[in-house]
Amino acid sequence: MWHRNHAEILDRAGNSQAAEAAVRLALQRDPNCASAWETLGTILVQRGCLAESCECYERAVQIDPNFWQAFNNLAVALDRLGRLDAAELRYKQVLRLVPDSLDIQLNFATLLAELGRYQEGLRIVQHVLDGHPNLMRAHAIATEFKRNLRQREPTPRRVERALVVGPAQNGIPSQRSSLSRRERLRSITHQ
Repeated sequence: MWHRNHAEILDRAGNSQAAEAAVRLALQRDPNCASAWETLGTILVQRGCLAESCECYERAVQIDPNFWQAFNNLAVALDRLGRLDAAELRYKQVLRLVPDSLDIQLNFATLLAELGRYQEGLRIVQHVLDGHPNLMRAHAIATEFKRNLRQREPTPRRVERALVVGPAQNGIPSQRSSLSRRERLRSITHQ
């Protein structure tokens, strides 16, 4: 873990290139160090190299299938890349490992909304709010989802009432007619 601490110190000092070099050196010494791959992925995300960071996170979870932080970071990076289906799969995997993580649940709910699945996302957010009613982030997400759901609901179609003329039942015409509006009105008033 020395590489992680060393890289974080360098990165905080504003030297992300030195941090990356330190982690790459650690990986040369031990290419099966999952935490080094995850650290490298995080450094690459900060530099805007999302695709390359995904490769690092993938390598980390291959080495350690229970490394939930790497799964989560991979899901976030995939989401940012627009690979939403792959991100969904990774969020499901990380939630199996840490089902009680509020942040991961809310991130997953937000991803579902991006996929147009607001109801499903809202159920997750409501579950979070059931246990944590004062969590402002969850309230904000729920409000946004509800607004989007209202906008997506089909608006009731206006029913146009057609004046129909034909054999009258109790003085009310019952069939359509090809008569003009004026002729229909005249035939109704003269019955």
